[in-house]
Amino acid sequence: GTEKCPFEGGCPKLSAYVLLKMSINRFLKSLRPQQSEHHILMSLLIYSLGGFFYISVSTAFGNVVQLVGAFYYLWIVLNAHKETRMPVCLRLCLVMLSIWTFVLVIRMFFIDTNLIILRPFQKAVMDFFIGFRVWPMFLIFIPYVFGYRHKIDMSYFVKMGLLLAIFFIIFFPFAFYNMVNFQFSLYSANEEGNYQDFISNSTLGIGTLCPCFILLFWKKYMSFKVWFIILVACVANLFITIHMARRGTTVLTLIYFVLLWYLYTAQSRLKGKLRMLAMATVMLASAYMVFVSLSDSFFSLIVERAEADTRSGVERSFYKYFSSQADWLFGRGLLGTYYDEIFGEQRFSIETGYLFIILRAGLLYLIPYVMLLMVSGIKGYFKSNNLFIKSIAIFMLMSVLELYPWGYPTFSFKFFIIWLGVIMCNSKYFLSMSDQEIQNVLFVKPIIKKR
Repeated sequence: GTEKCPFEGGCPKLSAYVLLKMSINRFLKSLRPQQSEHHILMSLLIYSLGGFFYISVSTAFGNVVQLVGAFYYLWIVLNAHKETRMPVCLRLCLVMLSIWTFVLVIRMFFIDTNLIILRPFQKAVMDFFIGFRVWPMFLIFIPYVFGYRHKIDMSYFVKMGLLLAIFFIIFFPFAFYNMVNFQFSLYSANEEGNYQDFISNSTLGIGTLCPCFILLFWKKYMSFKVWFIILVACVANLFITIHMARRGTTVLTLIYFVLLWYLYTAQSRLKGKLRMLAMATVMLASAYMVFVSLSDSFFSLIVERAEADTRSGVERSFYKYFSSQADWLFGRGLLGTYYDEIFGEQRFSIETGYLFIILRAGLLYLIPYVMLLMVSGIKGYFKSNNLFIKSIAIFMLMSVLELYPWGYPTFSFKFFIIWLGVIMCNSKYFLSMSDQEIQNVLFVKPIIKKR
């Protein structure tokens, strides 16, 4: 109040509380969207929270939240258009993908509507408005939103990652407890209590709260405290992934960690390289000891499923019932199906990423999609002068590699960065920047100032 503090220099507990409150208030105020990228990232945050609420709270509430985030994004995209500059062949790929996306959406709403009779009304509404079929397609319009010299506020992306990491760490104990105590049978044929039920519901949807892994590549542009909080969330998510025996996700996450180590090691001097090598050796030895000691308990499921072949039968069914040239070229639309002999039903999806894209959009979409990401990624990695563009290029190239395990596009922060990379990796303005210039131009509003 107005009384003088009896402690000389101020009350330490009160000072810490006030500083914490001021920091939280300042952080929350900084999340108020002001630029187009702020609004897009906020819409992705709302959509991600909707995915969490879908599992942890209720299906209806999660659907509503996701729908708000998705239409918020669409409103921003339609009201923020800038010129896109890139090589002619890549521009043609982007235009082709954009036109084909419009065709697919029109086909779903006005031609393939008879397919909704295959599912209950609630599921049909999800397919039309909320699910993974429609909205990931609209992320392709990200390159049209930002100009090739647009000074994007990437510090806002870091704030979103920090916020998600905090949410993830808060809910992690509850998700972890529910996961290790979840009752299921690996070979159960029932809808409840089988392996699919386990990986979908055991963690209460916490996976949607995990911050985008690319933030770990940007350690150079943020404070160590923020980076470390994000690292804790990503490592905790890796433990969940391993326990659930998600083999593809586990391997690819480990590859990202290796690439992160390599990228920073390659840019270090000899002393730094030796330090990074020693650190990697200690961490690998520790990880191996932990895995071996828990291989018959916490990690027993992934050991059991290590060599299980769960894709060949599904893929054979796809090839058998996806036989016409028109299907391969044009796909069967966003509501397209194929008959799976293993499940004994018409399926709307397939686990293999490139086949998932072919099912929905055909080779007419897959080929320019892969070409656009690969050419942009290669150019961004080898022609850039900064770690920021190189890291985005790595994610673009990895997203192509991920098309075999699963890798289909999602409405997420990760694919926001990938489509943003289509612009940045083809912009001489961003390619020519040094790391310090990236820091001064794109990370101008840090949460915690670097010392």
